Amino acid sequence: MKKTFLWAILLACTTLFAQTTKTKIAHSNKKPKASKTAAAKPAPTATAYQPPVEVQGTFESEFPNTKATWRKDFGGEDKDEPRFVADFTMQGNKVAAYYDKNGVQKVLMRATPVAQLPAAVTKYLKTNYPTFTIIAAAKVKNENKTYTFEVGLTDKSVFYDAVFDTEGNFLVIKKKDK
Repeated sequence: MKKTFLWAILLACTTLFAQTTKTKIAHSNKKPKASKTAAAKPAPTATAYQPPVEVQGTFESEFPNTKATWRKDFGGEDKDEPRFVADFTMQGNKVAAYYDKNGVQKVLMRATPVAQLPAAVTKYLKTNYPTFTIIAAAKVKNENKTYTFEVGLTDKSVFYDAVFDTEGNFLVIKKKDK
């Protein structure tokens, strides 16, 4: 009876060990060796994000012969409306064009060197936010076709957006989640 019991334990342990080893191999990052007779399969490639046809058409009419990288974002008052974003370069500056699902451009953001901001913007920031560091700036056109300057700032690891009109008059500063 003892021998039968020991054999049963040994068999159970062997089976358990074999299943654990098989699971570890299946979950490891190592690729199994290809057999000599197996045909080599090409690795799958990542496909680029494609926006809806309406969005793509509007972009191509607004920016002909421009290559963009697309991504999906959310906008609107509650940040629940899909936005299709084309990231591209225009005249050496990074640009992001935001479209709704119908292909209507909602926002156009063009990176702007800090030296090209209106003097009133930098003067205001130095006077009112002397401890803040400018990390980025952009000229922004909203869906109403009005322009503003948005200046990204940091202070003590907190990120802010300061918004100015085209003359450099301060409008608002918003704390961001970066």
